[in-house]
Amino acid sequence: LEQQQNAEKMIGSLPYLDFLDSFYRKEDILKNSSSKSLVPHTLFFVYTVEQIAPLLRAFNRTAEADRFLKLAQEMKATVVQKCYDPAKKLFSDTADKKFFSHHANILAVLTDCVPKEEQKTILKKLLADTT
Repeated sequence: LEQQQNAEKMIGSLPYLDFLDSFYRKEDILKNSSSKSLVPHTLFFVYTVEQIAPLLRAFNRTAEADRFLKLAQEMKATVVQKCYDPAKKLFSDTADKKFFSHHANILAVLTDCVPKEEQKTILKKLLADTT
């Protein structure tokens, strides 16, 4: 898992089929960003690890679960530090804070990147967005 993490402590474009959604403009976002890390990719990893850790523990693979959770928590902290825009109260797709997708923000809510009260604000903004 660690080999997917880049120097920014996040995940960027993946070397294999890298499809998120037909409407997610990954190529445009990366082309117009100095950062090559993507919040949706990073938080999908975090979400997956958070879901799989209890299963690993159930099969006595606690050390593996702990290692994956530590990596996921580091990635999540990086996303919050570099990609949360407190003025907009939204997460950007990259550290440049130029693009703000539903994908990044829904995953930020699902992975508890911000407290519950702030999650409500994010979701209300997403539901009101008509762009």
